[in-house]
Amino acid sequence: MLMDQVPHNLTSYPGRGLGLLDHDVGHGTALEKMLRIFDQKISMYKLKDVTRINFSTSVFSAGIFDNKGGNLTLADAGVNLFIPPGAIPPRTRKEIYIYLDQNAHLKLQKKNETRISPIVHCGPPGTSFEAPFVLSFPHCAENENQWTFLGMIKGSSDSGAHWQNISDDRDGISFVQGGHCFIMVNHFTTFTFKGATRQQEGSKLINFCTFGKCYDRSNSYCFNVRAWNPHDKVAVLAEQHELQETRLDSIKTLSVQNTGKDVRVFLKNLKEGWTSEYENEMKISYEELWNELEEGSTPPSCRFRLKTKDSLQSDSVYCRVKSKQEGRKKEISLEVNPVTSQIQQNMNVLAMESLHPRGSEVDLLACRRMFGAMDVYELPEDVCYKLCSELNIKEANLRDWRGLAEQLNMDSQVIENLDKFTKSPTVYLFEILNIISAPGEFCKNLGEKLKSAKIESAYKNIKPYIKSQ
Repeated sequence: MLMDQVPHNLTSYPGRGLGLLDHDVGHGTALEKMLRIFDQKISMYKLKDVTRINFSTSVFSAGIFDNKGGNLTLADAGVNLFIPPGAIPPRTRKEIYIYLDQNAHLKLQKKNETRISPIVHCGPPGTSFEAPFVLSFPHCAENENQWTFLGMIKGSSDSGAHWQNISDDRDGISFVQGGHCFIMVNHFTTFTFKGATRQQEGSKLINFCTFGKCYDRSNSYCFNVRAWNPHDKVAVLAEQHELQETRLDSIKTLSVQNTGKDVRVFLKNLKEGWTSEYENEMKISYEELWNELEEGSTPPSCRFRLKTKDSLQSDSVYCRVKSKQEGRKKEISLEVNPVTSQIQQNMNVLAMESLHPRGSEVDLLACRRMFGAMDVYELPEDVCYKLCSELNIKEANLRDWRGLAEQLNMDSQVIENLDKFTKSPTVYLFEILNIISAPGEFCKNLGEKLKSAKIESAYKNIKPYIKSQ
């Protein structure tokens, strides 16, 4: 059972306010409790069915895999683990899970470095495969050509803060492409990516949102402006859920440059009769947004308190909050317009609980396993097999999988490693192209790449499946 294989460094910390689990499912960390529920769920399914189902929450996904492989996905975070066919020996099943580790931290060495992705734990740690798997997740770096990226790997037995570059792993491949990070290795542990700006103008995206409670028609109102790296979204929403504060606007994204300049957060357009009790402007420090947070700390925020000028009650409260980095023109605007109906407030809380359920309501949602990238397998199986068989054979003038890889802008070292470590590089290229393609665009993009690479026979095979625009 998976519960017997949780590493010590993941069980030595309490759950970090995920709002996911409590004592109704026993003692232990959030991960331990989710694994316990997974084991309970598995016992309810017949073995012939269990390899077709995944069980997931917003931070955890688990399933039992066999020789067919398949995908594990954390949809809210954009994390996907692809186990290729044949990576698990025939007549063998493996229990597998992925987990967003909110307790883990990455120690940065240089001022121009920053973590750009979630920290993803794949388990059970040490699980090995006969072919590399593909772990992918989005990053928050802008303009990839202004960055140097490093995939990072943490030893499964290491309870400290030691990380190493995946490039130091003799069979590891890591790269960034199309807004996503990709890692290909054949053993499970903990993974993330860091980036270093090549010049001061390098920037990354930061999420901002306003949070508050229902307005009770009093003469004052408090609200929070939160700022966080996109990979911290789950933790931030959980913390606000614990405070019973809901979003007052949609999440907005601000580009923050590596200039050392702070972000100004200031009030505008206050409703007539209202004023700020303390300050109209606050700052969020550059260091809090760019550097790795200290263990136990939370993403930065500004808390404003509004009051009526005459100290009398008001039917409603409204203002806008603008944020911009010092020295830059671009700014974002958020609304503060809280509901006054307790019924609506209760609906908002229920909506939050659907993402972060409490206590006995905790459940792992079951979903049907994808045995490969969804858009890829909208193609008939025989077409996929024919394409892979054809492209895996090296031809003159790179009219094979290597030509397709070049069209995906993969550098020569990654192509060389794919050739060295994989038996069917085309399968991996299909997975990469599917991840970076918009929904429903895989066949169209593949056709364009094959045509540009002058791989005519493969293009003819896929052309009938390209949707007309």
